[in-house]
Amino acid sequence: MFLKFLAALLVNILLLSGTFAQDEDDTFAQDKDETEFTLRSAESAISAAFRGKKGQFERTVSTKKINWKQGSFLGFGGDRSQTYKEVLYKIEGNDAFITVFIQDDWKVPDPLTLDSNLQYGLNNGDIFFVLHDKEQKPYQHRFKMTTLQSIAYYGNEVLKLIKGYDASWIAGDYLHNL
Repeated sequence: MFLKFLAALLVNILLLSGTFAQDEDDTFAQDKDETEFTLRSAESAISAAFRGKKGQFERTVSTKKINWKQGSFLGFGGDRSQTYKEVLYKIEGNDAFITVFIQDDWKVPDPLTLDSNLQYGLNNGDIFFVLHDKEQKPYQHRFKMTTLQSIAYYGNEVLKLIKGYDASWIAGDYLHNL
């Protein structure tokens, strides 16, 4: 019963996130061409808007431990973990602030140049940047979650306790290079 609920919740998350579309015959399909075009357009716009800008260090907001799967086999093995500093930077030339997650054992740069050393993510309309070893491949939602993603995350934690199975590898978007 719980597994059916979790599976239904996961499908709803995928539908709400726009990852899959439900066809009239109740099958699920992804419009690959449209998704790729939209994604490429968004990536180009973000790169053009931020690349080359400089940010002045404002303050460290918190530290956050990120857990993810990388190189697992159907959710077994591949557990990874990294602590990040959540840092606010003010973009030079305007009053905008950006959030940057910096690998904990790395120095906080001041100023920060937004360049190819960074990756970025989008969640719930918010953009954030990540400065870390790019060999690490956590999904974007590991850094910032919507309410629905938080519910699914805690549901997965319960599933891990009850069944010993981690379904967190099933859905997510990787960070993008700036």
